[in-house]
Amino acid sequence: MNRSDLQNRLKSRLLPLLLLFSLATPPGMLLTSSLLHADDKHEHHGSDSNHSDQLLVLLNHKIALQKLQADFPDDVALQSKNLARQKRHLDQALPVLEAYLKIPAERYPNTSLYHQSLQNRSAMLQDYARIVSEFYHKLIGG
Repeated sequence: MNRSDLQNRLKSRLLPLLLLFSLATPPGMLLTSSLLHADDKHEHHGSDSNHSDQLLVLLNHKIALQKLQADFPDDVALQSKNLARQKRHLDQALPVLEAYLKIPAERYPNTSLYHQSLQNRSAMLQDYARIVSEFYHKLIGG
C-alpha cells in the first residue's frame, strides 16, 4: 500500500468523526487553525481534489459564511466589509461546490453509498443556495 492510498483510507475513516464532532461543537472551536485554513494554501480547487478535501473546504466556508450572515452589522460601512468577506468566501467555495457535485457514480462501491452521497450533496447544495440567497438579499439592501 502506497502513501497516497494510506492517506485516502485515513481521511475516509476520520471524515465521519470530524463531521460528528463539527455538529456537536461550536463553530469557533470546530477544527484546528491549520485544518480550517487548509484551503488557503491552494487558490484553485480543481476536479482532481479529493472528495473529502472538497467537503472540508465547503464546510469551512459554509461555517464562515453563516457566521458572517448571523453577525451582519447595522452600520453601512461595516456591512460593506461583511459583504466583501462573504463574496471572497463564495468566490472560493462555489467552484469547489461545483466539483463536489460532479463526482460520478463509479466512484462509489455500491448504489447504497452512491445514494447516501447524493443525499449529502443535495443537503450541501441546499445550504449554499440559502447562503447565496441571503447574500444577494443583503447585497440589494433587503
